[in-house]
Amino acid sequence: MLSNNFIFLLKSFEYPCMICAEGNGQKMDLQLKKLRTLKGLSQDEMAEKLGVKTSRYGTRERGERMLSLKQAYDCAVILGCSIDAIAGYTPPVSYSDPAQEALNGYWESMNADGRERLLGIAELAADGNAVRVQKSRGMYEYRPRWKGARR
Repeated sequence: MLSNNFIFLLKSFEYPCMICAEGNGQKMDLQLKKLRTLKGLSQDEMAEKLGVKTSRYGTRERGERMLSLKQAYDCAVILGCSIDAIAGYTPPVSYSDPAQEALNGYWESMNADGRERLLGIAELAADGNAVRVQKSRGMYEYRPRWKGARR
C-alpha cells in the first residue's frame, strides 16, 4: 500500500515532471506496447484500466504525447514493471570481481546448451551444500541449499 506522502509526491509531479519519447537530442525507447502485449492486454483494456480513452492511450504508447510521472507510475503498476522499464532504460551491470565479469560475458554469449554445460561445471566446482541453481520460468535463480536437500 502506498503512503499518503508518496501519493502526494506523485500528484505534485503530475504536470511538471513529464516523460516523453524525445528530448535534449536523445530519443527514449518507450516500451509501453511491448510490455502491454507481454502482459496480454489490448490497447482497449489498458486504456480502460487507466481510465482514459483508447485513442489517448494510443498516443502515449506511440510517444506522441508525454506521460506524467503519475501516468507512468499507473502504467507500471498495471504492467507489473518499473518506470525504468517503460522508458527502455536498463541500468548498467558492474562487478567488483573481474573474473565474475568475464564469466557473465561468456554466459551472455552462450546458447542454451552452453549455459547448461557451464552450470554443470559450476555445480561440480561449488560447495554443494552452499548454493543451488534452479531454472524457473525460463530464468536461473540462485538459492541457498537447505540442509538435507537433494542435489
